[in-house]
Amino acid sequence: MVTITLYVISGVFFAFECGAAMERKGYDPTAWYVLGFIFGVWTRIVIFFIKDNTEEVDKAEIKRIVQADQVRVMKSDIELGRVWACPLCRKVNDAKIYTCSCGTRKPHKVVSQKVTKPIVETWICKNCGAENSGHVYICKCGMKKSQNDECSTQ
Repeated sequence: MVTITLYVISGVFFAFECGAAMERKGYDPTAWYVLGFIFGVWTRIVIFFIKDNTEEVDKAEIKRIVQADQVRVMKSDIELGRVWACPLCRKVNDAKIYTCSCGTRKPHKVVSQKVTKPIVETWICKNCGAENSGHVYICKCGMKKSQNDECSTQ
């Protein structure tokens, strides 16, 4: 009776140990619980030689992706006029800074660079004469854009 009790206790211990080990390695632990219970320490030895199921992360590839992302963001910031690159030392400066740390002044074409806003279509209400944005479909006076278009065609 003592032998069976010790076998069951060690089986439960190795079942949880083997299942947890395989879960840490990235595998489904269900079958390993059973194998750990039945074969005990032998299953744990086999698990020791099984490689992790996680993908190898290429640090150089991640670094390359991050650098490409930073370059893309920097180009976007330069195009929008948030920053400017010094033509002499290539240092990137904030748009509010007019002289680089190397002493070079901000180029004039960059100083006058402005972000153009998209042109928004407007319509004028025939009822009250108010100018409304293209996405507004009812004027403040209550006239609908479709009714306004009908008035202009008649």
